[in-house]
Amino acid sequence: MRHRAVHAMLVALTAVPALARAEEQGRLLLRLGAHGGVTDEKETSATRTGGYQAAAGWHFSPDLLLYAELRDSFSSQPYLGLAAQPRNLDEQRIDSLLAVDYRVAPPEWEILSVHLLGGPRFLIVRNDAYRPWMGTVWLGARVEAALHDSLVADVGGGGGYALFGRDDEASALGDFKTIWEYGAGLALRFAPSYRLRTAYLGETWVLDHTHRVQHGAEVSLQARWL
Repeated sequence: MRHRAVHAMLVALTAVPALARAEEQGRLLLRLGAHGGVTDEKETSATRTGGYQAAAGWHFSPDLLLYAELRDSFSSQPYLGLAAQPRNLDEQRIDSLLAVDYRVAPPEWEILSVHLLGGPRFLIVRNDAYRPWMGTVWLGARVEAALHDSLVADVGGGGGYALFGRDDEASALGDFKTIWEYGAGLALRFAPSYRLRTAYLGETWVLDHTHRVQHGAEVSLQARWL
């Protein structure tokens, strides 16, 4: 009898499955969030920035997502060339993206998955003196790790080259060249269909005559329904 009990215990232990990926169900994805941080150019001092974000998408399969994202940010950005000293201008930045998210997640990877991202992206800057915009094809990747059924970590980045748009010849900053984005986050799955994510987000704009670097934090709530 004792040998049978030991055998049953060993069978039960070997039958314990590997840590499963954390994954919500539902085809409709909705996300709302807020972000804040600092933006800096080498010619002027750093300034605070903040704003909000919203996204909506549809899962055609567990591995294929089409989504649209809008980010709106506000700052009091200092500029040279407008006066003897740098002058602060109230600035709005509008950033929109339509992208395909394709997940690569073979079963043998257990907790890891790789997401390949791509699609058109538009960046618009608006203030009283400088109003350029650019369009690009954004390409990026993100790696997710399901650390626990309720905890998911991620790290990723991407970039795009300015393919078209309108530049401001009067600006000393020069034309948009490229934009680069990089970040990492941690998400808590507190219900079967919801994630609360906090993250670091960095971004670099490369212009003809300067670089603008942004560092910040963001928090977002994501839901999957239907």
